[in-house]
Amino acid sequence: MYKHLKSVAIVAFLSTCATLLATNTVSNNNVTGQVAPFSTPNAPKAELEKEVSQAGKSAIEAGMPSLARAILESNIQRAPYLENSKIVNAVYVDALISLGEYNKAEQVVKTLTDLSPANTIRRALIMCGLGKGELAKSGIETLNSKAIPEALISWFYLVKGYIHFENGEKQQALTEFAKAKQYAKSSLASADADVAIHIVKLSSTDNEKDLETLAEELKSKVQTFIGTPEGFQYAKQCASVLFRLGKENEALYVINQQLEIALAPEIDKEELNIISAAMTKDANKQLEILSDVLRKTTSPEIVELAIELISSNRKISSERIDKMLSDVFDNVSVKIKDRIIIERAKCAIKAKKREQAMAFAQNIVEEYPTSKYKSDALRILAWVAWENKPPQYRLAAANLSELANMQDTQQQKDEFMYLAATCYFMDKDYATAANIFEQVASKIPEKQGAILNRIVEAYLAQGNEEKALSFTDKSYNNKTINEEEIWNAEWKIISYYTQSNLTEKALERIDKAIETSANFSALLKMRMMWLRAIISEQSQNYSRTVKYCNNIIDLVQNTEDISNIESEIVANTMLLKASSLEKLAGTENKKQSINTYVQLRKNYSKTEAVPLSYLYQARVEASLGHFDSAHKLCITLAQDEKNPQYRYDALIDAAEYQKKIATESSYREALKILDTLCSEYPNDPRNFYARLWQADILRLINSFSNARKLYYEITNKFEHHPEVFLAWLGLGDSIMAQQPRPTDAISIFERLYALPNIPLSAKAEAAFKWSFALRKSNRNSEANEVAWLTSNALLKNENLDALTKYWIGRNLYTMAESLEEKSFTRDAISAYNLLIKYKLPSYKMAEQKLKISKQK
Repeated sequence: MYKHLKSVAIVAFLSTCATLLATNTVSNNNVTGQVAPFSTPNAPKAELEKEVSQAGKSAIEAGMPSLARAILESNIQRAPYLENSKIVNAVYVDALISLGEYNKAEQVVKTLTDLSPANTIRRALIMCGLGKGELAKSGIETLNSKAIPEALISWFYLVKGYIHFENGEKQQALTEFAKAKQYAKSSLASADADVAIHIVKLSSTDNEKDLETLAEELKSKVQTFIGTPEGFQYAKQCASVLFRLGKENEALYVINQQLEIALAPEIDKEELNIISAAMTKDANKQLEILSDVLRKTTSPEIVELAIELISSNRKISSERIDKMLSDVFDNVSVKIKDRIIIERAKCAIKAKKREQAMAFAQNIVEEYPTSKYKSDALRILAWVAWENKPPQYRLAAANLSELANMQDTQQQKDEFMYLAATCYFMDKDYATAANIFEQVASKIPEKQGAILNRIVEAYLAQGNEEKALSFTDKSYNNKTINEEEIWNAEWKIISYYTQSNLTEKALERIDKAIETSANFSALLKMRMMWLRAIISEQSQNYSRTVKYCNNIIDLVQNTEDISNIESEIVANTMLLKASSLEKLAGTENKKQSINTYVQLRKNYSKTEAVPLSYLYQARVEASLGHFDSAHKLCITLAQDEKNPQYRYDALIDAAEYQKKIATESSYREALKILDTLCSEYPNDPRNFYARLWQADILRLINSFSNARKLYYEITNKFEHHPEVFLAWLGLGDSIMAQQPRPTDAISIFERLYALPNIPLSAKAEAAFKWSFALRKSNRNSEANEVAWLTSNALLKNENLDALTKYWIGRNLYTMAESLEEKSFTRDAISAYNLLIKYKLPSYKMAEQKLKISKQK
């Protein structure tokens, strides 16, 4: 509530100042012996100017700024040349300030080009009213107190005091207000200084004793000045103090006493109602009071206070606020409709009604193009466009660009253009984005790193490699761009090269960066060298990769203290080196690979590369036939409580190595490990393969009954798995191994072959086993028919892989042998020729068969 009191007090102060300024605008000499003002529009210009300004000034002095404005605007319309009259416009500005119409006043005051103290104070008052304290301060600081007319000196100090107050400099404000009171030449000026002093006191203390003293002082002032403009200000302050003391009823009494004054100015009544609403604890009552204020007021400042008060009440939902604003909209002054609309847009945003918010904001832009809330509307339009699904980035960019053109300072304009460029970038309009980013790059120092990366991405997206490189090269000498941002930019350039299969260009770029790295930190240089090694490894040049890795390791060899991130880079480098050595031919390279993994764990035991080193080393050990060593490495990792995320991988690899040892006990150990795995991680999708391996191992130890049960379990639990056909194949094999006449197996393989979405190799295997099962059932004719039809169908596919060819070849060769045994020589020869034609496995044996056949 106090915040609102402060605002209305400032409004009242500015209005009073305008009255005083008006009295200093025109000579106080009375104009007598003339016709009624404005009845002779053709009167001499100077004479008419004097009459109009005098009439306006008199209305302001009488406390009727609205009448003053009407007089001035009416005569400007009748005699347009008055629009450029400095003495008329001076009074016009004073009337507008009194009415709180600061935006209009700001436009008119531009015609008052002379820098007189009165005009400077006018401009400062307007800037205060617009909330532009810095501009007010810069204007008032140009004045020398000794050069200011005596009648204005008190107001000069008052303006300075309010500037300090708005900046939170309360002691300085008190000093200026005290001077204002000291130099006051009228009771009006003295009272306004007093009001200002009380405002500062109100904001500076929570001490109950001080507040009690202040309350008594203000009560006395209220009675002394009752019915006067000062009396209303004292009443507002008095109510505030009483409210803070917990005397709500007494506070409301003070307000109601003022509201009962018949001739109280509307603005004061409205302000008192605002304070009354702020004091009430009943949300419904508050809405009722403020709704009534909005219907009656023509003051944008009062509307601002009322809406701010409603919006800050957490007990009132945005939906209720919107309904209230909708109800009063048709009855409010046209001067405040734009404020109502923009608040409804904000309510719509809170209620997540983006389309409604956009409609309200668009209404402001189209119907109220000069509204001071247009910038708020554009912000809302940009936000809605960004948040839409899918986002409308180009629309957001257009709104942000328009918003940029409305800003008072170049810095603000650049900030909005940066946001617009980001939207163009997201819309994939890289040319426009890059152009804007380049324009603002040097103007927003704190964003230059981000801009560098956006520009690089934008140029690379256009294929303009040259500009991306040029901009990045310049950034090396820019102290506002840190190394992290340079690293990210280089990463983008090098990724662009590698994705375009330009590996050598990528390596050249890194080499150039490393060669000119005098100003680099060790970390950035290390990152560049690491990236070079990665690219070399991706290009499968493993010997060069090992060399690059050794360069990095040598770089830190003699360094005593290295950072955590540097340790991670070196550890990952050793991981890369060991992996590359593994891929080089020769047992010696594999031994060096193992030594590198061991060294990594010894020297960089706390890095994230350590757990991977166990898995990778196990792979190398296995390639050398050291399955037991590989198994032990995996078990060590699985038991490491610091890295539980690797336990599953370690256990499944350990089971695989036990399986490869191929002894009864190792098979049992593998089964045990896989069972532990599935028990500990019951919902892990990888359990499909773990269970499949278990079933396969059970077959290896001739436990076909248990294998068959497990395959059944897998087909039921993982029926939608893309590789469930493997379980069906295993199931068929298990049935065939147990039953002399495997009719169940025939059905399984036939069904598998008919499935549409399995690999060709699986189809070919199913086809062979289908015909094989038929042969075991002594249904040779059917088996040959299946072999012939499935093989011909499969051979119609292009680019058959080796496994598919293996099963087709095996099926055809078995069929040919069967035909030969039955003395169907001609048919057998056709089958052998088919094997030779498609170069299927066993085609060499087929050629031998045909040679023998010819010899016979």
